[in-house]
Amino acid sequence: MGCWVLLRDLEQMFKIIRESFLGEWFNEKESVRLNLKGDLTSAFDYFAEEKVIDFCKKYFPFPVRVLTEVKEESITKKGLPKYTLVIDPIDGATNFRRGIEAGAFSVAVIPKSHKIHPNNVCFGLVGNIFSGTIYKAEKGKGAYCNGAKIMCSTQNDPSKACVGIDLDFDEKKKLARVINLIKETKYFRRNGSGTLDLVQVSNGAYDAYLDVRDKLTPENFLGAYLIIKEAGGIVTDPAGKELEAAKRITDTYNIVASCNPVLHEKLIKLLKM
Repeated sequence: MGCWVLLRDLEQMFKIIRESFLGEWFNEKESVRLNLKGDLTSAFDYFAEEKVIDFCKKYFPFPVRVLTEVKEESITKKGLPKYTLVIDPIDGATNFRRGIEAGAFSVAVIPKSHKIHPNNVCFGLVGNIFSGTIYKAEKGKGAYCNGAKIMCSTQNDPSKACVGIDLDFDEKKKLARVINLIKETKYFRRNGSGTLDLVQVSNGAYDAYLDVRDKLTPENFLGAYLIIKEAGGIVTDPAGKELEAAKRITDTYNIVASCNPVLHEKLIKLLKM
């Protein structure tokens, strides 16, 4: 069974999460527990992960392995899982708690027995929770936004590029990593949802996106990774090397995503890692 079989169900999963968040969960903003990364999560984070697992049990006739930042791993049925789903039901929790309308749902699908490696993702979907916009890609078949094929931009000049950068560094001295890049790049953007920022490289809204805080985890970027690649973009570590496989959902990454190799190389040279 190919990844395309999952498409309709995964889109439906996003729509259910979105509907619940904008409805019954909208005021459930109290922090209730720590996630695997040691961050406080809101009630809606917990509810969303429960709903995702329940959805997989109900709609998928085969067992799947679900990886999330609160529960880490769940197997939906007895037997060998057919797929691993790396899911972030709601990325942008701080935004929600503060009344900022920017957040995303993300899922990356990896075939059974494959490592949690970006290159093993066969299907990726990112949904904007507030607008309902859906970005998706199947490996080897292009990237789409609301059903229309999308491509990354052709911008290769940092002085004209629109670049997203996550500046929420825990250690402010690490800001030095991006100072040169900030000086040389014209436009900067930050939505407060890394997933939402990242996926916008795929349709040319951003020319690049960087997160070099030593904090990014697989559920935040794996879905968007495939969408960007299928849209013609490039995603590597800050040295320009291929991202490595994750052993756990808590493994951290630094990433640089760009619309093309020329801009990518220039941005990497501006970093001070």
